[in-house]
Amino acid sequence: MIWIQWVLLYLTDEDLVSFLKRCLAGLKEGGLICVKENITSGSRYFYDRDDNSVTRNDSQFKRVFGAAGLKLVLEMDQDRFPQDLFTVRMYALAGQ
Repeated sequence: MIWIQWVLLYLTDEDLVSFLKRCLAGLKEGGLICVKENITSGSRYFYDRDDNSVTRNDSQFKRVFGAAGLKLVLEMDQDRFPQDLFTVRMYALAGQ
């Protein structure tokens, strides 16, 4: 398993696809890539000028995962998280 948490927001979509492809190449058969990231409910990226991060929405993440050759196995939201923050979603991904 490769666990990725709160770092993808610092990559462009192109760099993210490239990174995930390299992760996929390093997985053993039956392995998973798990991603835990903030997601926005808006239809666009949310850019934070203070830390130069980009928060994606669910469909943007899923598009990137597909472009990297990954399929979604499971997804769930972090529960018991403050309501005034972004939703935190976890994705379990495997090779197609």
